[in-house]
Amino acid sequence: LYTDQYALYGSTKLKLSSLTQEEAKKLTLIYIPSAIDRDGVSLRQHINSWGYNFHEEFNVDSFEVVAEFVSKNYAVGILPNMVARNYKKKITPLKLTNRRTPYFGDHRFFLSYRNDLDLPQRLMDLFLDSAVNAVQKLVN
Repeated sequence: LYTDQYALYGSTKLKLSSLTQEEAKKLTLIYIPSAIDRDGVSLRQHINSWGYNFHEEFNVDSFEVVAEFVSKNYAVGILPNMVARNYKKKITPLKLTNRRTPYFGDHRFFLSYRNDLDLPQRLMDLFLDSAVNAVQKLVN
């Protein structure tokens, strides 16, 4: 339905715009390690490539959970930017000191459904058209 990018986010209460390796050692990271970008690189692989070690890491299975924990200043977290923008007054992207930009890895947002459901095609077409229209309004 659309593509996005990931970034590491922290609460605005941290009062940080960038994050050093030393600062990371004091922070907790919350993310979905198995989430992959368009190239098939997992968030865990991205974290490992940065060379940053966090005090603790928590794995969850919902970007909204990550955003809530980050907005409450319980942890820093990796989010797609479209999810993060719903929390724009509470969280901010953190630039890693060894990277030019806080953004990385294209995130693909897609709609999936079970194909074994016995639904009329006109109903599926209506549902898919509604989903596409809703996302277009959200993105624009």
